[in-house]
Amino acid sequence: MIKKKLLIGALTFGLIATGVTVATAGTDKVKEDMAENALISIKDAEKIALKKVNGKIKSIELDDENGNPFYEIEVEQKDKEYEIYIDAYTGDIVHMNEDIEDDSEDVEMNQAIASNLISELQAIDIAESVMDGTVTEMELDKSNGQYVYEMELKTDNGQVEIEIDAITGEILRKEVKEKKIVQSSETKSFTEFQKISKLINVDDLKVQLVTDNSSKRIILFLDANGREKYKTIFIKSTNHLKLIEINGGLVFNGKI
Repeated sequence: MIKKKLLIGALTFGLIATGVTVATAGTDKVKEDMAENALISIKDAEKIALKKVNGKIKSIELDDENGNPFYEIEVEQKDKEYEIYIDAYTGDIVHMNEDIEDDSEDVEMNQAIASNLISELQAIDIAESVMDGTVTEMELDKSNGQYVYEMELKTDNGQVEIEIDAITGEILRKEVKEKKIVQSSETKSFTEFQKISKLINVDDLKVQLVTDNSSKRIILFLDANGREKYKTIFIKSTNHLKLIEINGGLVFNGKI
């Protein structure tokens, strides 16, 4: 299985200098600005990045700390990968990193994208027009020889998962999701939970399962008042874990 991920979440502004990619919840001000279209759109951010680096988008994340939002965009160009940071208010490029990579799966994915797949922007347009919502996460998945865009959207009716045929644009699946509180007995089966327990004190926190599918698991940790304290993203195929403190930034980012 090959995946190309576009995650639209909210991160910490202070991480710009380190080039670290982590996902957290956005501030109320940023959420309001998103709702009022005060920020440049994801599509605009993608165009700015591709004007700077002529390549293929690997991931997009909307990051913020204390109301200072920016887009972190990863762009692949042959054997290089660029991390581009764009001010979400002005559209200015504020930082850029360059890395050399060698991944045959990425090469295969890029070749497929360059052939007959619909673009990420086209897939976003289809999903948002069908569900009247905003795409918050997107993956290009190759499974059983078929390319599929797997998306999550935020709508007035809650979080929705959609699968779109990456060639025809046909909607293959729609599902309204509900976050659920997970009991401690269930978390023991989670591969990443032992590592998480060593990094933070989970005893007094509620565990809210946001996403749990074949590729990843996303968990929110809530205090007694229901406030979000931590978020984890675990990529199952690589055992890669990111642990983020909502108001403090990155705690851990690596393989376990």
